[in-house]
Amino acid sequence: MRDGSSGGMGDRSGGGSGGRFLAGRPHPARGGPVEPSLEAMATVLGRLGDPQLAAETVHVTGTNGKTSTARAVAALVGAAGRRVGLYTSPHLRDVTERVELEGRPIDPAALEAALSTVARAAGGVELSFFEAMTAAAFVALAEAGVEVAVVEVGILGRYDATNLVRSEVAVVTNVGHDHLDYAGPAPGAVAREKAGIVKATTRAVVLGDAAAELVAAVDDEVAATGSPARPVAVGRELQLAVLGPAPGGLAVRLDRPGGPAARVVVGRRLDAVNALTALAAAEASLGQPIPPAVVAATLDGWRLAGRGEVRSRSPLVVVDVAHNPEAAAALRATVDDEQVAAGSAGRPIVLVVAMSGARPPAAFLEPLVRPGDLVVACLADGRAGAVDPAAIAGAAAERGGMVEVVADPAAAVAAGRRHLAGGRASALVVTGSFAVVAAADPAGPAGPADPADPADPADPADPAGPAGLRR
Repeated sequence: MRDGSSGGMGDRSGGGSGGRFLAGRPHPARGGPVEPSLEAMATVLGRLGDPQLAAETVHVTGTNGKTSTARAVAALVGAAGRRVGLYTSPHLRDVTERVELEGRPIDPAALEAALSTVARAAGGVELSFFEAMTAAAFVALAEAGVEVAVVEVGILGRYDATNLVRSEVAVVTNVGHDHLDYAGPAPGAVAREKAGIVKATTRAVVLGDAAAELVAAVDDEVAATGSPARPVAVGRELQLAVLGPAPGGLAVRLDRPGGPAARVVVGRRLDAVNALTALAAAEASLGQPIPPAVVAATLDGWRLAGRGEVRSRSPLVVVDVAHNPEAAAALRATVDDEQVAAGSAGRPIVLVVAMSGARPPAAFLEPLVRPGDLVVACLADGRAGAVDPAAIAGAAAERGGMVEVVADPAAAVAAGRRHLAGGRASALVVTGSFAVVAAADPAGPAGPADPADPADPADPADPAGPAGLRR
C-alpha cells in the first residue's frame, strides 16, 4: 500500500545520504488516494536480494494492541535464546526506535547505512517514507543475522509494505472501526484486509479475539492460500483468568494448548489479552512451550510507554496514543480504575486531545468525555490530515464537556497541567495523537511520529527499558 505510515524524524538516522533520502520521501495524507500495490516494494526488495526473507517472521496486525503484542513476542522469543529483531511504527521521539536488535534500538550509523543501501537500490522507483523505512529495516535485520524478525504491519495488512515477508506466524490482535477510508465501509472489509497477511507459507495463525467476523475472514484466507495453519484465538483455544489485584496491577493466568499455565502481573486486562496472544505466537515461532518462570520473568509487571501509561498518580496523569473508539473506551476504563483507587471516582478530568486522519471526533470522544470534563483541543501536526481542533472541541461540547482550543500540542499540554494544578480536574489525560503524547513526554517533544497513521502505532521505545517496556 502506497500509504506511508510515516513519522517525523527526531532524526538520528544520520546526516548522510541515507538520512537525506528518508527525509525526502513523500508522506501521503490520510484519506487521500491510496494505491493498493506492493509493486514498488517488491521491485526494490528484489534488487536488494529480498532481505525480508532472510529470517523467519512473526507478522503482527490488528486495530489495537499490535505493537504491544509485537514487542511482547520479541521479548519472549529473545528470552528463549533466539537472536531476534523487531520492526514497529510509528516512533515517538526518534526514527531509530522503529528497528530493534535483541531489545536495543538500532545504532544510528547502522540505520544510515541501511537507508543508503535502499536509496541506491531504489533508483527510478518512488518509495513513500514508510516503504523506504520498511525496506531499510529488512536490510538492517538481515545484515544483523537475526533468526526471528517480529514485524508490525503499518496499515491493515494485505497491501501493507511489510506484506512481502513469509509470515510463518501470522497474528491478528483484533478488528475495530479504523482505516475504513482504506479498507472501505463494507461489513467485514477491515477483517479481510488484515487477514491478508496469511500466506501459503504461514504455519500458525494466532488471533487476539474470537469475534465471528475476524475468525471467518481468517478461515477464508487460510483456505484460499492453502496455508496449513489451524488458527487459535483468545476466548477459544487460548484462555485467560483474572486472579485478582496484585502489587503493580492485575494477576492473570494464561492458558493455551500444549503449554503449562503461566501467571503474570499486568497493568490492564487489555495487557493480559496482548500477553496471551504474544505468548501463543512466540511459542508457535519457537515450536515449543516457554517455561512459566521465563514468561513471568519476561512479562511480569511490564508496561509499555504511551499505552494507558500512568505517568503520575499524585496528581493523576495518564497518556495514551489511543486513536479509535475501542482504544478510547479502554483508556477511559483505565482512568476510572485509577480514580477509584485514588478516591476521586466521578470527579471531572481534563483531556488534551489531538486527532488525525479521517476519524470522526464524535466517535472517538463518546467513550472518553463525560459531562463536566474539560477538553483542550489541539492540532496533531502541521501537515494535511490533522483534524481541526475546532471540530474536536465541537464534538466534546456535544458530550457535555467544557472546551478550550490551543492549537500547539505543547502549549495544550501545558494548559492541561495548569487546569489540573488549579483544581479544575482530578486527572490529566493526554491522547489521540503521537504528536500530543510526544509533547507530554518528559524528554520533550523531539520528532513526534507522524500521526497520519497512529494505528496502534508503536508502543514507543522507552528510555527506561531497551524494548520500550517499563517495570
